[in-house]
Amino acid sequence: MSELKIDLSKIDEKIKLDRVGKILTGRDQGGYVKVHFDSKVGFYIFQSNSPKFDTPETYDGWAEDEESLNLFFKQCNWTIDWLPDLKLGSVW
Repeated sequence: MSELKIDLSKIDEKIKLDRVGKILTGRDQGGYVKVHFDSKVGFYIFQSNSPKFDTPETYDGWAEDEESLNLFFKQCNWTIDWLPDLKLGSVW
């Protein structure tokens, strides 16, 4: 299986990789999100009700490419407050 490449210029500038963000508006308002790129599968989209992603209410989604990632965020209608670079949780 070949490794996937990422083109950062194709990702909406409102989406930050490997940063925890608080969901201010949209679906799952009040929760937290973190996006991680994996060269074997694409983008993992982790969501939780805790910024540490340490509760049973932590789950993930997946987007295969930049276009799918942008569409996912658009469909969620999210406004996100990206937090300082926190090294929280064990999902990454």
